[in-house]
Order: sequence, then structure tokens, then C-alpha cells
Amino acid sequence: MFAIIAHWITDEWEPREAVLHIAELRGSHTGVALAQEVLMCLRFYDITKKTITQAIMPP
Repeated sequence: MFAIIAHWITDEWEPREAVLHIAELRGSHTGVALAQEVLMCLRFYDITKKTITQAIMPP
């Protein structure tokens, strides 16, 4: 499973979060495949220019 979760702060400085996308990835889980899922989601919500991404890699 692959999920995209949005986090933001309202104009009143209240934290918010929402699950934008959940997918079962079939085939290879390459960076290209993950990037395609992320881009599809960002385009669906029309937020491609309003996002900052962060990946946390295990040690």
C-alpha cells in the first residue's frame, strides 16, 4: 500500500491533515513508479505548485 497524506495549518494556525490518496502498487516499486502516483494525485487536486515534499529514509 502507498498513501499520500497532506498536512497544513489553517489561517487560524490550527493543524490539519487528510489522506489524499491510497493505492496498491502493482509491479516494480521504483522511484519512477512512486513519482507517477504522487504526480497523478497532485494533479488531481491541482496542488502541484503548492506542495513541499519530505521523504524520511531509514538509517
